[in-house]
Amino acid sequence: MTLSIGFQNLAVTNQIVAILVLKGAGAHRLKEDAIQEGMLIDATQGHKAQSLLVMASGHVMLSSVQATTLKKRLDNESSGT
Repeated sequence: MTLSIGFQNLAVTNQIVAILVLKGAGAHRLKEDAIQEGMLIDATQGHKAQSLLVMASGHVMLSSVQATTLKKRLDNESSGT
């Protein structure tokens, strides 16, 4: 299954380890580390990043969709609605 993370971009749900709000220092540190390691996937299409998804592969995905919205989408997908 996939999760829409904005602008017709999708993430594979069983590969998502965490969804973080991109406000704290820890999330920004993860983003910077991913940039340096070549593991950042920017799915914002030039819009402001609102959330960060940590993937099982070690990749970090930026989304312009808020973390709470992503969680609701993930919950709806899990419940089959």
